[in-house]
Amino acid sequence: MTRDFPPVGATDCHIHVVYPKYRMASPRAYTPKIVRADAARQMMDACGIDRVVLVQMSVFGADNGAMHEAMAELGAAARGVVQLDGRESAETLDAMHAAGVRGVRINLHSTSANDISAATRRLEQTAETCMTRGWHVQLFAGPHVIMDLQDVLNDLAAPVVLDHFGLLPVARRGGPEERAVLALLRGGNTWVKLSAPYRLDGGEDETAVAALARDLQAAAPDHVVWASDWPHTPAHSGIATEAPEEMDYRPLDTPAMVQTVARWFPDAAVQEQILVANPARLYDF
Repeated sequence: MTRDFPPVGATDCHIHVVYPKYRMASPRAYTPKIVRADAARQMMDACGIDRVVLVQMSVFGADNGAMHEAMAELGAAARGVVQLDGRESAETLDAMHAAGVRGVRINLHSTSANDISAATRRLEQTAETCMTRGWHVQLFAGPHVIMDLQDVLNDLAAPVVLDHFGLLPVARRGGPEERAVLALLRGGNTWVKLSAPYRLDGGEDETAVAALARDLQAAAPDHVVWASDWPHTPAHSGIATEAPEEMDYRPLDTPAMVQTVARWFPDAAVQEQILVANPARLYDF
């Protein structure tokens, strides 16, 4: 791997860590294996990645301790996206900001929590929290939910970042959900992560994934970032149970995933924008 690619300052905008001393929520959709900041650093070195964004895993609920510990270990190379329960004091939120937090995650997918009215209230309340600190709302939701929330997302008081291509189906291009995501991107308040194509219907078709990535980037070049979703959380039903068994991570080649950006976007200036400039603005690196 040459230093020409990935460019200096390249950022993986979505990774996870799991530390054993932090209690997981129960019920939960799955139980992940332990993975700490030292493993994240090894992944970064193997991929040529200089910066990472740690995203709170749904299995920990609003206990962000593992993520904060990893951010402290990784230092200035890391930022964080937390999950909140709404009871945090202003002092707690300010301390999170000082530690490197720059967003709040709302997960409407992993636990099948797709009630639109409840989601609207949660999004609006979270956006108010984010607005005062320059944070964003990170939304993990299915494309039909994103489409139903389109007007809400356009009008939120804080920017919105859609996880994992907005989970748009690669196998069925051009549908109303995709048109809604493209309209959101063009509206100026929404970003998208080009991440985890293996989560998409038809995501095994790299040519089709590349076409979707280019269409999303063309809709809002300044609002597109890339991420690996390392260590590639296991596929699960999304149904929460009291004590789910520990599951293996997906055995994926993360360095090869970084190289897809060069294939999707051969122009070095576009690579720099997606991997360096856009993340630097969104996460305040």
